[in-house]
Order: sequence, then C-alpha cells, then structure tokens
Amino acid sequence: MQLADRHAHRAGRQRTPNVPSDETIDGGIVRIHDDHLYHGAVLIQIAEHASFTAINSFKLASGTSRSAYRINDDMGVYLKYASKPKGPFKEYAFTFHEPHLAELKEISKTTSNVLVALVCVRYANGADRCASRREGW
Repeated sequence: MQLADRHAHRAGRQRTPNVPSDETIDGGIVRIHDDHLYHGAVLIQIAEHASFTAINSFKLASGTSRSAYRINDDMGVYLKYASKPKGPFKEYAFTFHEPHLAELKEISKTTSNVLVALVCVRYANGADRCASRREGW
C-alpha cells in the first residue's frame, strides 16, 4: 500500500485512483506529514536515552506500521496524537478503534514491553502520558 493510501485509509477515506502519492524517493519530493512531526517529538526523546541502541518501524503481518516502532529489540512503542483539546474542559481525546487494538495485540506478541505514547500537539513537548500493556487494551 502506498504511503498516501495509508494516510487515506487511516483517516477512513478512499484514495482517488490515478492521483499520484505525495511521496517519492528517487529524485522526487518527500513531504513531511503532521504525524511524522508529532511522532518525532517522542522518538527523539527515546533516542537520547542512555539505553537506546536502535529504532525501526514496526513490521506487522499486514505491513509496516505507521504508528508503531521497535526500540532496541525488546520494546514496542505505539504513538497516538491529538491535535487540539476539545470539549468544555479542553481535554485531549485519543480514540482507539478495533484496528488500533489489533495492532497493539500483534506488537505485544513479539516484544517484552509495549508502551503507548500519547502526544498532545498543542504543547509539542512529547508524550503527555505513556500507558503500558498492564493498563490493558
């Protein structure tokens, strides 16, 4: 699945056929999407930790995850972001649909630790909270 198709799929939209994707690698333009920036806020903090040795996109049976990363060899990090607070109390809402939960379950089968990093974009200061698998999903 092309990157633009994955963006459309994640947003619940169908991609228009015959429309070129936003990203090309060989001699083309690579656009940085919002989720790249927001994930980067968390990933750089992880990379700066003394125990950090490697980071890779998480490979799932369905393909490469757009939200999960393997840290070193034993940890999975699943990233969600909310772009602005909502409601009367200005709270950040993080929605986990069935495909998100299925991805978390698949990740938990191949790593000894799984963290969920919730990024509140307004403050752009990394994860507001991390939840471990012990908190359930």
